[in-house]
Amino acid sequence: MTSLPIKHSTSGVYLFHHDTDEGWRTGLIRHPVFDKWIQPGGHVEAHENPAQTALRELAEETGFTEARLLPPPGPATPKTADPHVPLPYWIMEHHVDGDNQLGLPHIHIDYKYVALITNPVATSSPEHPFAWWRAQEIANLSTFDDVKVNLEVLFAEFSTNPPPSDSKSTST
Repeated sequence: MTSLPIKHSTSGVYLFHHDTDEGWRTGLIRHPVFDKWIQPGGHVEAHENPAQTALRELAEETGFTEARLLPPPGPATPKTADPHVPLPYWIMEHHVDGDNQLGLPHIHIDYKYVALITNPVATSSPEHPFAWWRAQEIANLSTFDDVKVNLEVLFAEFSTNPPPSDSKSTST
């Protein structure tokens, strides 16, 4: 009998800021285990939805507490009486050998969000090293291939179709 793989829900967020001199930049953390630059993120806790996790992990890992999650391209979610969970840009599966939640190989179902901030200075101390990166720096960045591909797509999208840059934050 084949055993089914263990799957955990995780959530991450690609953070962006538009600098008047340097253009679009993305903020990444240096992951303490992988020693690579990646988007902030972590496991969805029992009392959270994936959007709440993305914002919590962003605040914990980077110190940024005022971020606005962007909706993915497409039609707006219709209004109903029930609250809607903000949609991620992508949902991907990542195979991991083990992590701080489970020491065995398993799969992360990762909800990938995109967020904007207006002030590029964190409001609290980050848990991990944090840095801003421009589009032309991503190709040589020490990161995972999927992070490079996702950032290339997002930078290309923002260069041709920039999101509105108001200062509203998304709460869920």
